[in-house]
Amino acid sequence: MTSRVQEFTHLLVCGVPMLTLARGQARTVELLIAAILAAALLLAAIAKMLTFSEFERTLAASMLVPIWAITPVAATVLLAEVVAASTLLTPLAHLGRGLALGLGSLFVAYASWRWVHGIDAPCHCFGALLRLNPPLSFALALSTFVAASSLAVLSATQESGRLNSTSTGTIP
Repeated sequence: MTSRVQEFTHLLVCGVPMLTLARGQARTVELLIAAILAAALLLAAIAKMLTFSEFERTLAASMLVPIWAITPVAATVLLAEVVAASTLLTPLAHLGRGLALGLGSLFVAYASWRWVHGIDAPCHCFGALLRLNPPLSFALALSTFVAASSLAVLSATQESGRLNSTSTGTIP
């Protein structure tokens, strides 16, 4: 059981109450986040594949990737999205969680770069389906990172619970 001091400290530092879930509830939340994240990553990859040249142009406009590396970098992002999406709900979920967390970090850094440097080219995060300006692109990237981080924390909590045979997991 979480002490009142821990709960108050968490509320003070994080601004949100500490959430304590029973093992079954935490697993359900973990699977729900994994399914939503997998669907979003797969949709993003498919949409980018359908408008691959626009995705490449957006990468070129960022001035982060040398011209000769644009196609390999774009293809690598697509491959990572597909692999992450296709493994998040399988026994290889640890691979999917790691890729999703890495992609979320990469997306936040890329969106931040575009925003800070005033690069107004649309992000093509979801191909032709969704074109966002830098602030909205940053918000979407941050939500991907938060979802991937939450999934990693939930998974680690579940693993810890299985290893320690505890009946509840505290999710910060």
